This record gives sequence, C-alpha cells and structure tokens, in this order.
Amino acid sequence: MPRTRRKAVSPVLATVIMIAITIVGGVAVAGFAFGLFGTVSASANIKVTTVACTHGTAAASKCVVKLVNSGNGVASAVDCSLSGADSTLVGSPKEIDPGETTQATCKVTPASTVPGEPVEGTFTLDNGISVSFAGLYK
Repeated sequence: MPRTRRKAVSPVLATVIMIAITIVGGVAVAGFAFGLFGTVSASANIKVTTVACTHGTAAASKCVVKLVNSGNGVASAVDCSLSGADSTLVGSPKEIDPGETTQATCKVTPASTVPGEPVEGTFTLDNGISVSFAGLYK
C-alpha cells in the first residue's frame, strides 16, 4: 500500500492562530467586564426655553414654562415650586418625549405676589433632576 503524505498546519502557524484567538477573546471579555465598549442608555436633557409668570387674583398666581427635551429619553415633570411658596403642578405629570417641547404650569396659592416681583422656580422630573427657571410676575 502506498503511503500518502498528509499536509497539516505547521506548529508555528497553529501557535500564532491560537494566540490571536486568545487575545481577541480576552479583549472581548475585558471590554464587557470593564465597560470599554460603553453602554447605551436613554437619558432626558430638559431645558427651559421661555417663562411667563402672571400675578393673579387672591386665588393664585402662576408661571407657564416651556420645556424642551434635547436628550434621547423620556422624562416627566412631576412637581414644581415657586420662590419657596406653596406651589402645585397644574394637571397631570407632563411627559416630555425626546425632541418635544411642552408647556408646564406651576401655580402658587394664595397669590402673595406683586407685579414686577422676581420669581424663581424649579420643576422636579421623575428621574429626580430639578430644572430651574426665573422670571418676573406681570
């Protein structure tokens, strides 16, 4: 019976291939374990664009604020405060989708405000972040 010669990968080439596979695997595991590849997370970036505060009757004064979300996550305004007074967010929580602009109204009762008086306020978002604004009562 004639002997046939089999060809195989040389030991040097086999070693180089095994080392390359080990390095690629190690980098992949380290990347996920130590966050080298980053994470994809959605986060809202809420900014105030306009503030319009009106001095009301004895019942209430209010600030109407336009909020824009330039982030990639949804946020909701769940609470507000005006100059440390007893304030409430008018309506249900205002959900702000990415790229959307919405109006939120914060009311203070009783109206212990004076026209021309400066006002500072904050909207608290569902993620715990506070968005500040300032204006004047008209």
